[in-house]
Amino acid sequence: MKALEIEWGQQVAAYDVWLGSIYGAMLVKDSGAVTHLVVKRGLGRSSLRIISVESVEKCTSEAIYTSMPLDEALQQPKLKRLDGEQFIVALTPKTRVLTSDGKKLRLRGVRVSNEDHSLEWLVVSPWAFGRHRRSLLVPHDRIAEFTTGKVKLAIEASGLRAMPAYRQDHYVESDLRERLSNSSTGAQGDLSGVTLTVEEGVVAFHGNVKNLHTKEALRDITRQVRGAAGLLMDVRPDGDVEMEIATALVEHTRGNGGPLQVSSRLGMVQLLGHMPNEVECAALVRTAEAVPGVKGVALAGA
Repeated sequence: MKALEIEWGQQVAAYDVWLGSIYGAMLVKDSGAVTHLVVKRGLGRSSLRIISVESVEKCTSEAIYTSMPLDEALQQPKLKRLDGEQFIVALTPKTRVLTSDGKKLRLRGVRVSNEDHSLEWLVVSPWAFGRHRRSLLVPHDRIAEFTTGKVKLAIEASGLRAMPAYRQDHYVESDLRERLSNSSTGAQGDLSGVTLTVEEGVVAFHGNVKNLHTKEALRDITRQVRGAAGLLMDVRPDGDVEMEIATALVEHTRGNGGPLQVSSRLGMVQLLGHMPNEVECAALVRTAEAVPGVKGVALAGA
């Protein structure tokens, strides 16, 4: 299930109206489970309220949506000082993040499991005045210790280069779609049989392509997109589908059937040749349909 991507400044909507913007997250120190979100409404510390993460119904790039109406949200407790608190930690824009060798990082948000609300990643970026620095993902298991106001990592500054770049999934997907449409592969219409999704930075392609060259082009273009943290390639070239169907048909007929020509266009298969009786035709169709990547089968008698 898709994780909750929470960034400081992200808008929060109550059931019927805008509530404010994300200012931080509160979590249990021992388990790392996020229990509440800190929402800023107005100016000053008195405007910081906490709402249960259990009330979050949907998290998109535009906003986090809660199930509570505004009047209930305004009755939620305000954020109290947590200095010296042994069990609860508040992560906010003021939290200092330090590598094991003392390099300072900005904390820009967190990525939280949608199932048990455990902290999965910190979103951080190097300190840089007057210019934007890319954000990075640091996994929860690389946190050495954390308290309210301070997080110490178990990696040195040089180790940050191995951390994946962070971009929200919709930005990764939009960038990738644009690159694909501008590529020679996209211009030739080779991608009409492919679906694309991005979840937690992992790009997934499912479907059918004309040939192995198109499959490799998808892989190469994905590697160029910043924030693409992984690739799942569940794509079958037509040639592979045709070969597997032909083999399956030979095994089905034990080599005694008439010659059949198999052709596939993005998973839509046509069997051409001498067709036996209706029962055997149905069996041939079922055999072809059982091959992974087949979307449909049509018969064409010689």
